[in-house]
Formats: sequence, structure tokens, C-alpha cells
Amino acid sequence: MQAKMDAIAPIIGFLVNGAGLATLYFLLESADLNKLKSELSQGIAAKHTATYDYIKDRREKLGKELRSTLKLSFHLINLIIYATLILVLLVGPERLFSKIGIPSLAIPLTGTKIILLVSWLVISGLVYLARAVKPTVQLISLFRKAGQWMRENPPKKPGGRKS
Repeated sequence: MQAKMDAIAPIIGFLVNGAGLATLYFLLESADLNKLKSELSQGIAAKHTATYDYIKDRREKLGKELRSTLKLSFHLINLIIYATLILVLLVGPERLFSKIGIPSLAIPLTGTKIILLVSWLVISGLVYLARAVKPTVQLISLFRKAGQWMRENPPKKPGGRKS
């Protein structure tokens, strides 16, 4: 029995999207990253007790976490899945896939399929925003706050006088 590509493709997309979201959420909520976030937040809040080197070290570690190939890859995979789904919904599979030479997928969407795909896009997109984009934006904001703190509290030069 041969499986139809138009039935399998959305299932594969859904599974890849779900696995990507789960992995990205796990990476963004790791104990090490939460500890780093907490230490950096506390260091910035305690302006007079935190040292420049302490904040700089934590900020550099956070920067490495934000630039992690794995995290960036999962964000990119999810964005590609959403962009593809939006493109299929806007252009229609019959026009899109016939132009790129995949006739087995060039089947018009029925009303039910459109409702299912739009539902998947909305639900999955909201989950992605809440579980991946929001924590990433918060980390970027913390990274920027640490940079601001470093500019406002430059390292003290040994033996130097305050001007």
C-alpha cells in the first residue's frame, strides 16, 4: 500500500514542528541557562556589589547561549515551517507545487484542510511565540541591560582617581 504524499507531508511538518518546538523550549529552559539568567539579573540589580568582571563574564556566557547554533537552527526551522505553511495557504498548493515540479502535492485544498492548516498555524504559532520567542526576547533584553550596566559602571583603574 503506497502512502499519498499530500497526506504524509502535513504530518511530517507537524511532527518536525512539534519536535523543534519541544527541543527549543527545553534548551531555553535549561537549568544552566536559568542559573545564568538569575545570576546576571541579580548582579545588575545589586549595582554597588556586582563587579564589572562578574557582569562581563555572565554577559559573555549569555551571548554564547544566544548565538548557539542549535538554538538558532531550531528557530530557523520553525520559521521556515511557518513561512512554507503561510505560502501554501496564500498561493495554494495547486499553483505552488505545479510550478516547482511536484505534481503529487499540486492538489487544491478543501475547506476542511484549510481550516485544519489555519488552526495548526494559529495554535502552533502562539505556542512558538509563548514558549520560544518570548524567552529569547527576554534573554536578549537581559543581554542588552548587562551591556548598559557595563557602560554605566566601567571598570575601576587600579590606583586611579575618580574625576
